[in-house]
Amino acid sequence: MQAQLDLRSCRVSRATVIEPPRYGAADVNRDFSAPVRGYRLGRNLLWNLAGTAAPMLAALVCIPILVHALGAQRFGVLAIAWALIGGFGLLDFASIALTKLIAERIGNGHSEQIPPLFWIGVLLTLASSAVLAGVFAAACPFLVRHILKVPMALRLDTLNAFYLIAVAIPAVTLGKVFRGVLASLQRFDLVNYVRIPLSVLTFLGPVMVLPFTHSLVWAVAAIASAWIVSSLVQLIICFQVIPCLASGPFFRLSLVPTLLSFGGWMTVFNITVPLMVYVDRFVIGAMISMSAVAWYATPHEFVTKLSIVSAAGAGVLLPALAESVEGDPGSIAGLVDWGMKYTILAMFPITLVIETFARDGLDLWLGHGFALHAAVALQWLGVGVFFNAMAAVPMMLILAVHRPDIPAKLHLVEAPLYLAVLYCLTYAYGINGVAAAAAMMFACDGLVWFAFARALVPAGAEPLRRSLWAMAASLPVFALAVMLPDMPAVKLAFLCLALGIFALWAFCTLPLGVYGADRESAQAST
Repeated sequence: MQAQLDLRSCRVSRATVIEPPRYGAADVNRDFSAPVRGYRLGRNLLWNLAGTAAPMLAALVCIPILVHALGAQRFGVLAIAWALIGGFGLLDFASIALTKLIAERIGNGHSEQIPPLFWIGVLLTLASSAVLAGVFAAACPFLVRHILKVPMALRLDTLNAFYLIAVAIPAVTLGKVFRGVLASLQRFDLVNYVRIPLSVLTFLGPVMVLPFTHSLVWAVAAIASAWIVSSLVQLIICFQVIPCLASGPFFRLSLVPTLLSFGGWMTVFNITVPLMVYVDRFVIGAMISMSAVAWYATPHEFVTKLSIVSAAGAGVLLPALAESVEGDPGSIAGLVDWGMKYTILAMFPITLVIETFARDGLDLWLGHGFALHAAVALQWLGVGVFFNAMAAVPMMLILAVHRPDIPAKLHLVEAPLYLAVLYCLTYAYGINGVAAAAAMMFACDGLVWFAFARALVPAGAEPLRRSLWAMAASLPVFALAVMLPDMPAVKLAFLCLALGIFALWAFCTLPLGVYGADRESAQAST
């Protein structure tokens, strides 16, 4: 049986809520020292990976169709629309805060505080997103005419498309909040029931309107509609999993400072993330051209989707680490070790393939001309995403011990430095310089987060130290892959040799260990 929150008291009672019942992630009585821990983490990870693979496959299929149908300039505007929606999605006030705080309440037995936390988070997010939507709508004419310098023929379409994005902002941010609540209960199956179709429609929606019109307005309308519907569906699911939420909004003022503190620092961090991750497209549009935005945004969209492979594991770890900090500190080292093993096993082969076959892959995917402009940028972005992926686990550890101020303060210091480096490298090297600046930013973030995580949580220091050595050993391999002659046979031989050595090293130094035993125990108990 799975646990559900009782309708009257919101305390734990034994009842089945939503199938599947066995090893369900909503079981709030779970003990992470139990032998099924690895099985549960693996199951949640598979759901997150399914949610990750869907947008990647959709992007691979849909982006070439959109590039050829819309042309470089229109596609450049659509790429900026994707960036805006993604950026505003990072500005939700409370999703990560609720994931951490609700999981913490489950760990320390105070589940009666979950409904007040939920409604405080929803109302604060709704208010802040409404203000954000109004500010963005007011700024759209200036953004289109003077910042992006959109060609006259596209200005009206672009302006109307941006207004639609403003309308969708509350749905985007609230949807992230509802997803965070489900993640705190470790119901990653329910999260991905909604996330998969939404992520596919983000790319497929604009393709579906192409037979009728090439207007950017209708392309963005398809994306906005998907976000609005998905937000409503996730709210309904939250009511089903935690039935007492539907009894009406109610609050506990003593919880407001806790949510404001954690959520406030996460808001500062999330404001700087889109600035530092998506500002490069605006810099390219202002300093080079909208065509150059398309050359850069296409590999950027692809590579950042790959980073979600690591984010799948990090998302699983945050609620587990938050519960362990409160209820079972002895399991922290095992959870960190599991996360770092998964990340390097997943990301090193992917990054090596990108570094080795960047030009060949873009040539096959989008044509020789596109590959000529974008291949080097793709290689820089690949290394940057590798660093970013390896830093995801230490960042989750920092958040689990209630220090969201550290990532926020780092980005406040780093943002002006990054913008200065971005401007200089864009002026000197074009989109290749933009990609190099992004890679350097990811590397700096990762090193700082590793240092703070090791200092704050000594229990996780050893697996983090081993991971740093693995990152250092990967860099010469990536550099060698970039310098290979443009001969497919040589590249393929190098890739096979490098992956063979990596597989041998992984077999000897990164055994499944506890996870394998846990899975066998879980299967035996069934």
